[in-house]
Amino acid sequence: MTIYTTQVDKNGKTLYYRVTDGKKKNISRTEYEANQPAEVEAITVEQTVIDTALFESASTAEVVETVAATEATREQGEVETVAFDFVKSVIESTGSQYVNKMYLQNSKKCALINYRNCMVCSLVFDKENTVTAIRFMGATIETRKKASMFDFVGLDSLSEYKDAIVKQVEFIDWWYQNPKSKAVRTA
Repeated sequence: MTIYTTQVDKNGKTLYYRVTDGKKKNISRTEYEANQPAEVEAITVEQTVIDTALFESASTAEVVETVAATEATREQGEVETVAFDFVKSVIESTGSQYVNKMYLQNSKKCALINYRNCMVCSLVFDKENTVTAIRFMGATIETRKKASMFDFVGLDSLSEYKDAIVKQVEFIDWWYQNPKSKAVRTA
């Protein structure tokens, strides 16, 4: 039996899979669409995890644990993506010509939102991989290595940090415009 399914990765990109006899293989979108009837909706991530676990004859506890971990990872990815999009919109509103030089960098303890290879802010995770704080570095030469941590209540609280984001972007742009300040980096 062959099942066609989709999954959303941590960056929000949809991945397409074919599951045959419990083995999952990455496929193209066209192959996925060609084998999906119009009246059948795409299988969700949770269904895929359960189906795969059943093929591998896993215990119920393992299936529940895997589904919970998948859900937590997806929620974390959504928070990171929304935060990244918010920071990007703030930078676009400043009129920066370098808004395309933004990227999201993930690690075990935080997710860095970078602009022109410098950190604008980072989302700090706890042991359960939920975002608990947002961190900004200083926006002057003297305070550039001093971090300021703020509680992260939810995505609605991001607008409170708009001024801090703008200050970081202005400092990063200034840093790139003043080559002599780069010599201070090693100090």
